[in-house]
Formats: sequence, structure tokens, C-alpha cells
Amino acid sequence: MDVSEDAMTPALSSPKRHETLWLADGNVVLATKTYLFRVHKSVLAMRSSVFRDMFGLPSAHDEGSGAQEVVGIVPELCDGIPMVTLEDEGRDVEHLLKTIYESRYYNSHDEHHTVDKVCALLKLSSKYNFQGILVDVIEHLSRIFPTRLEEYEGIFEGHPFRYDFEGNCHASNHLLASAIQAGVDDLFPALYYACANEPFSVLRRIVSDTPAGWAALERLVEGQYKLKDAGPRIMSTFVELTERCVYDHNLGFRPFVEKQSWHSDYCYQFFTIDLGELTGSTITQSLHERVCADCLDGIKETIEQERVRIWKELPQYFGLGNWGSVRAKLRARIEDRA
Repeated sequence: MDVSEDAMTPALSSPKRHETLWLADGNVVLATKTYLFRVHKSVLAMRSSVFRDMFGLPSAHDEGSGAQEVVGIVPELCDGIPMVTLEDEGRDVEHLLKTIYESRYYNSHDEHHTVDKVCALLKLSSKYNFQGILVDVIEHLSRIFPTRLEEYEGIFEGHPFRYDFEGNCHASNHLLASAIQAGVDDLFPALYYACANEPFSVLRRIVSDTPAGWAALERLVEGQYKLKDAGPRIMSTFVELTERCVYDHNLGFRPFVEKQSWHSDYCYQFFTIDLGELTGSTITQSLHERVCADCLDGIKETIEQERVRIWKELPQYFGLGNWGSVRAKLRARIEDRA
């Protein structure tokens, strides 16, 4: 963020006044490459310590009264009003300001948000220390990418594409990139998990070319490597137990070749590493004619135990500690709304 010293000269690419966020009584203009926003210093300063310091305004705990002039910067003027030039994308700033000025624009308990909106709020609320908005987004993401397997399964059942944010099937990639930029990616092992099935070329595009980005890429690759045997491990358990029932109980006395014919039909179920799909019920749903009822229940239970074990170890796969420490950090961030 900076304030230009030279007056802005008209150009073909000059930013235009935003249709709704050019407020007649605003006393500061935020300029981006695409939009000009005329807003209020006091409104921004009330919710952001960064803007409060920039404008030289006292906090609620400071002594003194009234607004002061911008300190430490040479204000550029737009229609006689101080103007601050931001490096951020105009659309991202629009999302942030609409969240501040329009009470219904972002409800963290509403599922229907674009990924662009959530990413913009995550990045800018962190950058400018809009702590209340940042906590709202963290809470929002903690419900979409939860810390408990049963909650993860519940999300998957209702939204098999993990909240695709109005059609964006790559939402997880964008969200992780923004979480890394905001420095809160360590709160969401399940978000890392959602991105871990991507090829390296995609993973490389997710992260920024920064120390934080490279650390996140290392986590992704390490987690991806450790997850490679998760699906096959469940599959091997499945094969072992079903074969044991077939041979021990001699169901149907069918020829050996016929008994083996199911393999090609079942392998497709293990092409995913998503524990929302690799459930005992899903994997065994067509086994009723192959194994006995007693063995079928045991197979389901054993697969569920393996799934629980994988989920329990998931944060460790990405170098994020354990679920207990993740939940503790989440609670601390959510409680820190001030």
C-alpha cells in the first residue's frame, strides 16, 4: 500500500468511480487500477488498525478527540479529497468495502458465496487487520474444512464438490492460496487434504513465490506422498477380508476364476483418496452376494477403523501437528476478535 506523490493523470486505463461505493460525504478516496472508492476514514479506522494508523486516528482506547490529518504520507488529492493508492485488485477491495458497508453482503453462515469474495476477504482482512472480518472467514472455512471426520463426511454428503462456490470446482486451490497469503493455512489441514490430489504442476501454481508459499508447497508434496498408500491400504484390507470369507465359507462353490472376477469392478472405488468417498458402506454395498452377513459387517467395521486412523494422522501428513493443536489454534484465533 502506498500513496502517490504525483497527481493522477488521465489515461485510457484510468480507474473509474465505483457505482455504489462513491459516497458523497466520504472524506478519503481509495484508488485501485480499476476503481475509485470514496469512503470514510472513521469507518475504516474503526475496524482496521492499519487504516487507523495510516490516517493518524486515535483508537477507542486512546486519549484525545477528533480525527487528525494523515500522518507520514503525502496525500494525493482527488476532487480535493485525500487519496490513498492501493496495490490490491479493484474487485477485491470492492468485496471488502461492501462487507463493511452492506450488512448482508457477507454472512459467514451462508453457503452461497463466490470463491472470489471469500478469497478477497481472507487476503485483505489479514493484510489490513480487519480482525472481525478475518475471524468470520476463518469460522466459515472451519465449517467447510472441519477438524472432525463426521463433520467432513456431512459436508461431503450435501456438497460432493466441497462447496464449489457457485460452480468453481477449483475453489479449494484458490482458498488455500489465499489462506497461505493470509498466514492462516496451518488452521486447515482438511483444506490441504482437498488440494493434495492435484498434480505437482497444479500445486506449484497454487502457491506464491514466497517463503510461505514454498513452505506450503513442501507441506503439500509431503502430504501427497504420505497419502499415496491411503486408498490402496483400505483396498488391501478390503481384498484380504472378502477373499478370506470366500475361501473360508466357500460361498456358492463357484470356480476360482469366477470368484476373482470382481476385482476389475471394484478397483475404480479406490481411485480417490477422499475419505468422504471411501466409506465402509460405499465400498461394500455390492458385496451382499459375495460374502456372508457376519463377514460383511466385519468388513465395514474394519474399513471404518482404517478411515478413522487415516483421518487422525491427517494433520501430521502435512506437518501441521495433530488435531488437538489445530483445534486449539482455531479457538485462539476465533476468540481474538478485537
